[in-house]
Amino acid sequence: MDSKINRVSASQAQGLRKGNDAGVGRKETGFSQEQTEKPQVDTVSLTDTALRIGRLENTVAKILPDNTQRVEEIKKAIIDGTYEINNIKLADNLLKFELTIDGLHK
Repeated sequence: MDSKINRVSASQAQGLRKGNDAGVGRKETGFSQEQTEKPQVDTVSLTDTALRIGRLENTVAKILPDNTQRVEEIKKAIIDGTYEINNIKLADNLLKFELTIDGLHK
């Protein structure tokens, strides 16, 4: 029985043990080492939609505020145990969000 493991047959594996590569892992290209090929040039082309998305991302990045400092302050307050949650504000915002979502589904 000649079973294959990882694309190497038992007879090829036996040949490898004897010092014979039995053609495993070789790909003949038909070129000598002196022959060289021209390097391939990769090209990328973007669709109009991709270009518009890129411009939109840049515009949004300019519009949105930089919250980095506020985020760091909140992280520090959480770590210090001094972060206080305003339950009324949180409940109001959750309710507004739910009403907005509910309005979208009608």
